Amino acid sequence: MIFGSLRCKGFLKINKSFLLLLFKKEVLAVCLLCSACTLQQTPRRAPSPPSADRVIFVIGRGYHTDIGIRTADLPAPLAGLAPQYPGLQTMLIGFGDRTFVTTRQKSFGTWLLTLLPGNGAMMVTGLRVAPEAAFGAAHVVRLHVSAHAFAAIVGFVGESFVLDHGAPDKIGNGPYPGSAFYASSRIYDLMDTCNTWTAAALASGGLDEPTEFTLFANQTMGGARRLERQGY
Repeated sequence: MIFGSLRCKGFLKINKSFLLLLFKKEVLAVCLLCSACTLQQTPRRAPSPPSADRVIFVIGRGYHTDIGIRTADLPAPLAGLAPQYPGLQTMLIGFGDRTFVTTRQKSFGTWLLTLLPGNGAMMVTGLRVAPEAAFGAAHVVRLHVSAHAFAAIVGFVGESFVLDHGAPDKIGNGPYPGSAFYASSRIYDLMDTCNTWTAAALASGGLDEPTEFTLFANQTMGGARRLERQGY
């Protein structure tokens, strides 16, 4: 998450009873803050019975993060895209600002525009190998979730696409072979970035993944690694 002193000499005289009252208030405030932190750290874990095990990948790509779904687990309408990626093993999906991601030559002005609300875009990347082989194990987190949590996550991902006659609306080719851009139903802005979207996808499945002020890739990947340590 992105997260004075007042010097007065000779102007105020504070008696002992006032200082004691102020001290008590400060102690109470600290206790309440600690209680709030404890509540926020309580994991909201979704049950993951082995008989209904599914895998969600979280991939760090520099300043950007993706959600990865195995080909066999792709839901409609994403399953309809699989034939466009021969040999597809895992589909990576990410969110971004439409103007920024579809602009090849990015100027300073292009970067500034990302600070303002704008149409979103979904980038799909098809992998013929495991995500760890493509990006390195240090940049990939595998999360094992229940069938119920998985359905909620992929449902969130699917709803992020604009559909044209039941299929994702393609708006352009991606930056490299095996990738493409599709129109998104979401608005991109400074407080709802690509990394916020990835965290929100995990949270939609009941996973304890903070989304408020989650703007950067290291925050999202840090949350995913914490979930992995919790047994996902």
